Amino acid sequence: MPAAADSARFIFNRTFRYFFNDLAVILLLWTLFRSKNLIKLAFALQLVGLVVVLPVYFYVKLTLEGPTEMSSPLLSFVHRIVVNPILMLLLIPAYYYQQKLPKR
Repeated sequence: MPAAADSARFIFNRTFRYFFNDLAVILLLWTLFRSKNLIKLAFALQLVGLVVVLPVYFYVKLTLEGPTEMSSPLLSFVHRIVVNPILMLLLIPAYYYQQKLPKR
């Protein structure tokens, strides 16, 4: 049964890290732009990642490698996208550029 406990700990730790990192970026977005629409978009993106992307990552990671900290090169890349707030950080230049476009 230790494998199940290890998997549960792995899932909890990664989910907490995912949620905390994305909330930190949402706070940064709010500080930079003060836009409710952008914050709604950021929360929607976080929700999609939490409900769709994170479970797929857990399934693949735990099925192929188990709850180890080290990952294969492919899963390491996926890990960076899923757990680190890269997708959320892309909202900063995208929204900044959108603000600089001339209004139609």
